[in-house]
Amino acid sequence: MGASGVTLVAGKGMNGYSNGGPTTAQFNNPAALAWYNASVMLVGDLDNYCIRTIDIPSKSSYLSVFSCVLFVMCVCPISYCLSAYSVGGFTRTLAGHPSRNFSLDGALATAGIGKPRSLAVVGDVIYWTDTVALTVRMMKNGMQ
Repeated sequence: MGASGVTLVAGKGMNGYSNGGPTTAQFNNPAALAWYNASVMLVGDLDNYCIRTIDIPSKSSYLSVFSCVLFVMCVCPISYCLSAYSVGGFTRTLAGHPSRNFSLDGALATAGIGKPRSLAVVGDVIYWTDTVALTVRMMKNGMQ
């Protein structure tokens, strides 16, 4: 991205569910963002019932881009595209799956995440609001 302006961070531009590179990853109502560390962003994919990760090579260079994209998403949520556009950026699912549209504690591979509306990270613990179960939930060491 140049000096200023709005740039597509990533996403195919249609709702769906797929992990992948900057232009192939699909989301279905991305509703929350949080930094896990300097190179990994978390995305709460509300209507896919999962929490996704995006590899970002340089956190500082994308902070202003994400602020702009979030504003655009609030104004026009139909675009369904918020993922990672970066050199080598890749989106993958950390926990949850569209087929598990419920809240259920357990291993990351089988847990039901609900609809993650907001995310926060404290140390190695990820917290989110689950709008299916109307609770606040957490996972420890989710990225290891």
